[in-house]
Amino acid sequence: MNEIAWTGTASSTADEWIELYNDGSMAVSLDGWAVYAGGELLIVLSGSIPGNGYFLIERTDDNAVSDIPANLTGPFKGGGLSNSGESLALIDFSGAIVDSVDCSGGWFGEYAEKESMERIDVSAPGNDLSNWAANNGSVRVGADVGGNPIQGTPKHRNSVSAS
Repeated sequence: MNEIAWTGTASSTADEWIELYNDGSMAVSLDGWAVYAGGELLIVLSGSIPGNGYFLIERTDDNAVSDIPANLTGPFKGGGLSNSGESLALIDFSGAIVDSVDCSGGWFGEYAEKESMERIDVSAPGNDLSNWAANNGSVRVGADVGGNPIQGTPKHRNSVSAS
């Protein structure tokens, strides 16, 4: 998991999204993989992530980031991500945890309105609080359904990326 927009966008709090990043050189099939939140199924994945590429998952429909196509859309366990935090896990087809971000005690970092939570170093552990920061505002990509700038970098290098 590389970026999490748990607060939605300026147009809608329901327009949440999660970005996955493949730091390997070969494509990875996500068929049979899933993202869990607090042990509950958040969304079943399908498709693939290209080598050194991104995979954008938008809640409900493809309007959260209106000008960048999602790779997958779904209801995010119906009610979406909790604003008070979630423990997220990316599970592969064999049931192994590929990545996890335990924000069950609150999302990592301090956030102004509608900023995404961005991973700093993709090779460092996802559960390391110091490996996450809010979008820094100097690099923003995309627009929401109302034409407002996204406070994040969907399908692009994170604004706080160390590598």
